[in-house]
Amino acid sequence: MGVTFGITVNILLNVVAGQFGGQAVNLFSFPLQFLLFITIFSAAVGYLTGIFPARRASQLNPSDAIRYE
Repeated sequence: MGVTFGITVNILLNVVAGQFGGQAVNLFSFPLQFLLFITIFSAAVGYLTGIFPARRASQLNPSDAIRYE
């Protein structure tokens, strides 16, 4: 979504700049290594925030887990 928005803004600004006699400019860049890092980091954080509570819950007695105190 963010990459699509950035590309769209770049295109629109380049069209406007071209109409006013300016030069095309690239305001947003998306290095592949950065996008891969963000994807892997987000997946790791999501995995860790899901696995620890699930592991802790799996060690509880089911009847104790659903009992409301």
